[in-house]
Amino acid sequence: MVGGQWLLAAALLFLPCVLSCPAGGCSDSKADVRVEDPSRPTRQPPTRGQDFQRCAWYALPEVINLAPVASGWFSRDGKWADKNGAELVGWEQNRFRIDYTNLDYYVDLKPWFHAKVLRNADLELDHMRIWLPEPQGKKPRATTTVVYMDCEGTPMYISREFKRGDYEIFNHLGQLVATGSPSELVPGQLYFKDDAGQAFAIAGSPTISEVATGFKEWLPQYHQYDFEHWQVWYMDGFNSLTYLKEPDHRWVIAAVVQEHAILNTLVEGSTGEASTPTQYMAFVGVIIVVVLGVISLMLASCGYIFFMVYPPKRVVKGNPFVVEDIGGHPYGSFAAERP
Repeated sequence: MVGGQWLLAAALLFLPCVLSCPAGGCSDSKADVRVEDPSRPTRQPPTRGQDFQRCAWYALPEVINLAPVASGWFSRDGKWADKNGAELVGWEQNRFRIDYTNLDYYVDLKPWFHAKVLRNADLELDHMRIWLPEPQGKKPRATTTVVYMDCEGTPMYISREFKRGDYEIFNHLGQLVATGSPSELVPGQLYFKDDAGQAFAIAGSPTISEVATGFKEWLPQYHQYDFEHWQVWYMDGFNSLTYLKEPDHRWVIAAVVQEHAILNTLVEGSTGEASTPTQYMAFVGVIIVVVLGVISLMLASCGYIFFMVYPPKRVVKGNPFVVEDIGGHPYGSFAAERP
């Protein structure tokens, strides 16, 4: 009986080795451990909000259509759809506010992440304790810097856009994970490459095939929107090994392209410089009017309280024609007159 128990215990101890190495080829216990190349950027881990499922998450397909949904004076709405048109992710832009270029993304009404355009990139990134390297090559200063944060405000990725249409994408540690630039072979397309210079994604407007072939594709109610339709394609033929190709991380390039489509609406065709939208000026005007109204109300209230506590002295003025002035002492006075 005791011998049977020992044989059973030995079999249970040997069973994990048999299951993990059925052919008996596991001579080294560290052979199956994946060792990441320290020279490559660190894989972006899930944030606390994502771990506790307070923020949404979605695995995207290889072909993503960045399609408009609604465009009005106060807001814009769009969606990320698959090649069949099924909505996967939605986003909303509030145009009547100070940060009118920011976008809020959600999945089935559950918040996912927020794209924030920085006004003072160096100062704001320093407050987030994120330090980015200098631009590669001889690029000028970035024209736009965007931080992509989860629904609780935790930074995940940062993108920089340059005037010539080049992009640099960093993780939360400030490590370069991808670059983007206009295609030299097909004008109108954007090629995105990993940190090793290998391409892994293409973007085009309104679709990649229309940019490449010139054949007009039908898009529903395309003329009713004031921002462009874009398409992102993760091709299998590319040799890149970046984790941004994985379905859970494909949203990064899609978000960069979507922000590019929104910012393009502010570029003036004649000068190429960004213009200030009417909604922003109207919002600032409303704030100024409200502030002046509040200040006027406060001053009027203070003045009313002051005059209520310290009322002005009233001067009683009689009728000058009723005053009797006959000279000398008043009537009935016994005072002697002085010589």
